[in-house]
Amino acid sequence: MKTLKKAFLMTFFMCLALTKLVAGSELKEHNSKLPKYLSCLQSLQLDDKQRSEIMEIYDSHKSQVNNLRVEIGEKTGALKKAIESGDEHIVRKAFQEVSKLRENMLILKLSILKDVKNVLSDDQKNQFNACLKEQLEGVQRKWEKALMRFLSE
Repeated sequence: MKTLKKAFLMTFFMCLALTKLVAGSELKEHNSKLPKYLSCLQSLQLDDKQRSEIMEIYDSHKSQVNNLRVEIGEKTGALKKAIESGDEHIVRKAFQEVSKLRENMLILKLSILKDVKNVLSDDQKNQFNACLKEQLEGVQRKWEKALMRFLSE
């Protein structure tokens, strides 16, 4: 059971790291809530047309993101209860359900990123990619610290 718990926590932290990339942030020029991974857009000196197109992209996916976020929350709660039950079969099934939803969220986020990048110039894409890489490395360091704390218990 300890190995299963470690595997769950490792995967959970990896999924959490990816999900953290969608925490809310504001695009200053629009004063609108956008996911954190789109906060990198603030420094790109977007023109009005680009800002408008990006907001349209985000708005067109907002309900899908929110629905998946709610489902992930519900299934994660069910997974916690499954872990408390100690039944390996129930844990595996609940874990698979959470994993599938997180996979769907990741694919949706990648689709949004692809659409957003199509609005940017080559120079803006390079700056945006550098910012995303920096954010991901920060999340990875936090995940690694949390995992090391868990493994040292």
